[in-house]
Amino acid sequence: MKPAPLVLALKHAGAWGIVLAFVALLTVIFSFLGTLFCAALGGMMMGATRASKRFALIFSLLCSGVLLGVLRSQRTELAAKQVTILAMLCLAAFWFLYVVSLSLVAFEKNADRVAGQARNPSATLSPRRCEKDVRPAPAPPAAAVRLEDLDGRWCSEKPAPGCQNVERVLEIHSGSLDLSTLDARGQVSARAQGRLKLLTLSETGPSNCHEGAELAAGI
Repeated sequence: MKPAPLVLALKHAGAWGIVLAFVALLTVIFSFLGTLFCAALGGMMMGATRASKRFALIFSLLCSGVLLGVLRSQRTELAAKQVTILAMLCLAAFWFLYVVSLSLVAFEKNADRVAGQARNPSATLSPRRCEKDVRPAPAPPAAAVRLEDLDGRWCSEKPAPGCQNVERVLEIHSGSLDLSTLDARGQVSARAQGRLKLLTLSETGPSNCHEGAELAAGI
């Protein structure tokens, strides 16, 4: 249940009455320095909390009005013109600190946002950009294989049924293939020779090629 408008009006009037009494008390005790202190403190607090400009305007006018009323009602050596200047100074101090505090709060929020983006840059990227970044680079085209590239000598050992290792030697030179099997004493026990021929995919056909097959040998 919402409170009645009269109750709200009384609460606001009571709050502003307390503020008025506090500012007037400091002005009576410390003269215009008390009012300047209240104006400066109020400007910093309202700017930091981003208070409504309407309340800020009311508070700034209240401080200046209290200063004028108290100094003119009391016996003071200050002239009327000097009291007016102090009231304007009080008003200027409030709005200066209000704008400075408001700007500092906005700057800190912007700095925190930039720091958060720096710690997590992927959070600011669009889905399309992310998808583009993780796409793998195209593989370079494979170089053509020549018979001269296969020239060389390869050896491998394999245990025989008699618990003796046999060595197989494969030699390729200018398209000629020589496969030898050596026994444990290093003597040739079997030998096969043949010619190599490179076949392209168009020559072999899809049905005659398995994955990765690029070389055919006739023995």
